[in-house]
Parts: sequence; structure tokens; C-alpha cells
Amino acid sequence: MRNTPRRPLARPRRPASRAAQPPRAHPPRNNPPSDPANPRGLVEFVAKSLVEKPEAVSVTQRGDRNSMTLRLKVAPEETGRVIGREGRFANAVRTLLKVISARTRKRIVLDIGD
Repeated sequence: MRNTPRRPLARPRRPASRAAQPPRAHPPRNNPPSDPANPRGLVEFVAKSLVEKPEAVSVTQRGDRNSMTLRLKVAPEETGRVIGREGRFANAVRTLLKVISARTRKRIVLDIGD
């Protein structure tokens, strides 16, 4: 037999004082677009969520019955953030727009920049 004491099988519980702390406040978020088939609102929401100066984001919409062109303008120093590395973020937004274009049967083009 051993002469040393055995270790307890379970770890001691944490004190309950952590539960008494108020939850952390999250930063305010932009409201998501109310209409899921609204491509302009989607692009604006995603861009404003990404950049540091959301007040500089503007999306203009032009088009006719069969096509639509969305032009996204952001602050010049944040254009690279919206495009992403190797254009990955821009391609992801364009993929989302393809889903909307398939549902609405309109061709949607996204232009980023000046």
C-alpha cells in the first residue's frame, strides 16, 4: 500500500462570484437589411460592417428591367479592405449577389471603387 495521499478524482469547482458579473456589452451593429432580396441593402450592410468609417460607404444602383449595376464607394484608404486579399472578399459578395440574381432573374454586377 502507498503511504502518500491519493489525488481527488474531480477538480475543485470555480467560485460562483464569476456568475455575478454583468455580461459584457457588445459594440452596436448596423441593422441588417430587412428585405433579403435587396442587393443594394446587402452590399451596404456588408461594407459598413467591414470598414472603420461606415459613414463614408455609399452604394448607388443603376439598371433596367433585366440587369442591375451596384457601385460601391468607400474611403480611399479602405478600398483594399473591401476588396480583400486577392479579391476574396469581393468575390464572396459577388457570390451572394449571384444567389439574389438567380431568385430575381436579373443580372447583378458589382463595381468597387471610384
